[in-house]
Amino acid sequence: MLQARAQESSTPDSRLGLGRWADLLAPALIVAVGLPMRLANIGSYSGKADEGTRAQQLLLMAECFRPVRDIFASQGPLSLDVFYPAFVLLDETLAGARLAVVAYSILAVLAVYWIARMVGGRLGGWAAAALLLLSPTYLESSRLALVEIPAVLPALLALGAALAYQRGGQRAWLLASALTLALALAIKPMIVAVVPAVGLALLLRVESGAWRDESGSVLARLSSLGSSLSTLAVYVLVATSVLGAIVVAVGPAELYDQMVRYRVGSRQAEGWSLAENWALLWGELRWEQPAFFGLAALGAAALMVDRPRPGLPLVVWATATFALLLMYSPLATKHAALQPPPTALLAGAGLGCAWRRLRSGAWSMRHGSRGTSLVSAFLTLYAGCVLAFVWALPNIAARDSRAMSVGDLGSDLPYREESALIQALTAPTDYILVDDAYLAFLNRRLVPPGLVDTSIFRIRSGSLSGAEVVNQAEAFDVRLMLLLSDNLRELRRFRDWADERFVVVKINERSNRKDRALYLREDADLAAAREQVRRLVPNAQPLDAVLAGQLRPRAFALDQTSLRAGGATSLTVEWEAVAPIAVDWHPITFLRDRDGKLVDQAERALGGGSGGTSTWAPGRWVFRTSSLTVPPRTPPGEYALNLGLYDSKARRMATVTDGQGVGGEEIPLASITIR
Repeated sequence: MLQARAQESSTPDSRLGLGRWADLLAPALIVAVGLPMRLANIGSYSGKADEGTRAQQLLLMAECFRPVRDIFASQGPLSLDVFYPAFVLLDETLAGARLAVVAYSILAVLAVYWIARMVGGRLGGWAAAALLLLSPTYLESSRLALVEIPAVLPALLALGAALAYQRGGQRAWLLASALTLALALAIKPMIVAVVPAVGLALLLRVESGAWRDESGSVLARLSSLGSSLSTLAVYVLVATSVLGAIVVAVGPAELYDQMVRYRVGSRQAEGWSLAENWALLWGELRWEQPAFFGLAALGAAALMVDRPRPGLPLVVWATATFALLLMYSPLATKHAALQPPPTALLAGAGLGCAWRRLRSGAWSMRHGSRGTSLVSAFLTLYAGCVLAFVWALPNIAARDSRAMSVGDLGSDLPYREESALIQALTAPTDYILVDDAYLAFLNRRLVPPGLVDTSIFRIRSGSLSGAEVVNQAEAFDVRLMLLLSDNLRELRRFRDWADERFVVVKINERSNRKDRALYLREDADLAAAREQVRRLVPNAQPLDAVLAGQLRPRAFALDQTSLRAGGATSLTVEWEAVAPIAVDWHPITFLRDRDGKLVDQAERALGGGSGGTSTWAPGRWVFRTSSLTVPPRTPPGEYALNLGLYDSKARRMATVTDGQGVGGEEIPLASITIR
């Protein structure tokens, strides 16, 4: 008996010691598990437009331009400052900006552990941290230079500090919460869903510091409510003062234009669809597995029973975030990263509370057989969700593995040919206009700070006008433009200016048969540029022919001459005007069998988005690269590839007036073998 009593007396101490070790182990384990998952392929090319915009914005900051006041920055007044120190410390690399997000994401997991531990006990903290570490959506965003994760961290700290104030009443927690909430909103205002949660945490504080509901007189309750409202007023004053100071520092007018007017215009231009938002969200969040959201829903119920005061703010944040995402327009896949942190927090804290009630016997049946059945059903459903999540772990792990390599497109620059021309035709100090900020950053070239974002959303919203594009390009002496999309050419003022001041020197066909075009200013050394382009066309073969007495194809290059049916090859042709042209000629290729029967033909334009050949003067030249696809069921054999010109308005072919194929309508180029 004495031995049994000794064992009983030692049990609390041993449990306390084990608990302390668990609390010390948790942060170390979170870092040990989470960090390698985020560092894999950290320097790879992702191809994400938003990340490219961020990188170019940071490069402009390194040249002493300021966000919002100089650089277009629609995310938030501090959206770039949270990346900048790490970006500069690591030699102005994208990996540096990403490492800042890695650090914020790990700290956010630690904050989730802290909050869930505070509300749901040790098990709640461990469960919430584990769920967030496993989240594929959160993991993918934790590895990219996007603003969502940096905004989540101070939002978590604001809620955690508010809950700590709710429990203990120390004013330091109140001040810390107000400051971090202001910081979160300044980084990305879309984190606003945490605001009602923080407000509830403050309003639901019990003066005695107890977490559970307490009975009291009406007067006492009114007094408590008045105290809570006065506390909330002080909180709002501090938070708004900090936000106001930030707004004044960056420029209120510019901030309104880049955030409010742009967002309102985007919503009006793009519209809103609940079905589309739901499909986009579920397309991203389904990888979290339904059991994850089931645990959050059951956790909400457990919190409302066991810890309603700290639990209700967690429920409100998770549901308000989801509602905000459904209502937001235009919604992007990156925004889905805002949902896993509050959901994991709710699921983990709720699980901890449910387990604590189960162990303490608080689920004991005191309400008759009906209550017994409800509790049994609830616990059975809870156990089923836990098992379902465990069962889904292999799928989650597979998705996590993909998230660790997503965007790993290698170290080579995209659009290698255009990148080589940018390097050859511009100096590092030159400003260029590229509608893919990622490409400009990878080539270490600056774009005018007001044109760092030329997305279709900005154009359709009216936030970017043709006059503004022209003014920025002229102010920064832009001599080279590379347009990979048709977005900017939708602006008539810019289109007319570009056709007047620039010439297209290289056209590459995009996958949708539209053109990406490289422009040089008309006063550039076009002869030297022509030689640079020629060097980048391998295996070019000279041509000796003139079509319609106006256009001469001087050389061509074919990537492959042996293909399978359904395969594709690239054809590059150097064109030059040898006389005034009144017709908008289109090159057309013909694939013919040995009997001369037409197998396939493809028509292209020579304008590259600008005016056609009818605007060309003698001596004007351009290199045009097109993709030629062999029809899938083409029989094996030898085929002839010919080239001609077509006038689509008059519906006539040009005659070969000189050189190869003279008198006919087609110039023979090469023989292609179909295997």
